[in-house]
Amino acid sequence: GRRFRGGDDCPYGADLKDTRCCGRTWFGRCLSGKERYCCWQGCLGGASHGDWQSRTRYRQAVVHYGGECIQEVQKRHCDKYQWDAWSGSFRFESCFVQDPEDCPDVGHGEQGDARTRFQSPTVPFGEACEWEVQTRQCVDGEYFGEYSGSFNFTNCTVLSAPPPPPTPPKPPPA
Repeated sequence: GRRFRGGDDCPYGADLKDTRCCGRTWFGRCLSGKERYCCWQGCLGGASHGDWQSRTRYRQAVVHYGGECIQEVQKRHCDKYQWDAWSGSFRFESCFVQDPEDCPDVGHGEQGDARTRFQSPTVPFGEACEWEVQTRQCVDGEYFGEYSGSFNFTNCTVLSAPPPPPTPPKPPPA
């Protein structure tokens, strides 16, 4: 409801029944600029003088995967018929953390970036090269960490067959 503050700042004879006083300015007789505060109806939204409002605001509207939405609670005060400025500096009403990015060949958190490695660079004739497929983890669109497995060689060659033993010389004709 309407409120009245008496005292030297109010025009003579102003009271709650004097609608000229309660219309936020003293029409026709506002001399010092203080008279407008003698009677007031409160702030927009139904708040009364002295009431406080609070709200939550966020530093950023969107946060990259792995980050965190940082918030602050802001307050303002109804001073007679006008709200003070909101406290704080954050300006976004909402915030969300983006989903992680996938890698070109696999999704986030999966193993990808496959490569083949061999146990040794050469093997004897008649044996097979031992190999393994190695992968590493996709983390938010990039491959992370060491490759799986323990083989280190990029190529493997099977050695050629040994030359045949020398042919024994033919015995001289008897």
